Amino acid sequence: MDKFIGIAAVSALVISLASSSCQNSSQECMKEQITVSVRTDTDLNDLSLYIYPLGVETEDDSPMAALEDRVLIQTIPTAPTGLYEMVCVRGTAQYQLPLFIDGTQDSVLLSVILSDECPSAQMICTSSDKDAERKAKRANASLDALNSFNSLYYRLSREVWTNAAGMSDSDIRSMISEYSKQADKAASDKSVSTDVKEYIRIWAYLQSVESANVYNRMNSSSLPLFNDGGNAGNALLDAPYTVLDSPAASLHQSALNTA
Repeated sequence: MDKFIGIAAVSALVISLASSSCQNSSQECMKEQITVSVRTDTDLNDLSLYIYPLGVETEDDSPMAALEDRVLIQTIPTAPTGLYEMVCVRGTAQYQLPLFIDGTQDSVLLSVILSDECPSAQMICTSSDKDAERKAKRANASLDALNSFNSLYYRLSREVWTNAAGMSDSDIRSMISEYSKQADKAASDKSVSTDVKEYIRIWAYLQSVESANVYNRMNSSSLPLFNDGGNAGNALLDAPYTVLDSPAASLHQSALNTA
C-alpha cells in the first residue's frame, strides 16, 4: 500500500538539455531531449533509476540510467508541461517522485532527498546569472507545490489504508477536504506553473476518489461517492466528467480507471 519505502539518501540531478526545436530566436526554446546525470553520496551500484517525461510517448522498455564513474546518466525526451516522474529502486524499496523541470535551460541541478517519510526535490542554482536565478526560483515554486502535495498524499494514503475501518463519515470528508485545500493552495500561488497547478488539482481529486472507495469497502458503507444531481448535499465528490475533462487527467494513470 505504501508508495514510498524509505532508505535515507541525498541525491543531486544534473540535467543537461540539448537540441532546441524553437524557430523563433526571440523566444525561450524548449529542448528536444534531456540528459540527466544523478550524483549521490550513497552507493549507486544497487540503485536503479528511471525518469519518465509525463505526456510523452516512450518505449515501455525504456533503459534505466547507466552508471558511469559514480554518476547515473539517462537521456529522455523533454516533457512539454515540464512534468516528470522519477522512479528509484533499491532492492525491495521503491521511491516515486513527481518533478518539474524547466525545459528551456541547458543544465539544471536538483537536490533529491529520499527518506523514510517522503522524497522531495529542490533545484539548486549554480550560476550567478540573474536569468538562471529567476528560473531556479520559478522552478522551485512548482517543485515545492509538488513536494507538499506528495507529502500529504503519502501521509493520508497510509492513514486511510491503516485506519479506514475505524473512520466515520466525517473523518473521510475531512480527509478529502485536506486534499482539496492543498490543491487550492497550489492554485493560489502565482509562481507555480499552470501545468503543475492542474496536475495537482487532478491528483487531489483522484486521491479523494481512492480514499473514499477504500472507506466504503472497509466499512461496508454506501456513502454516495459522486454527485449525480440528486444527492448533491450528501455526495463526497463532484462527478468525474466535471473534473477529469482536462489534458492533465491523461498524465495520471489512475484517471483511466475512474468512472
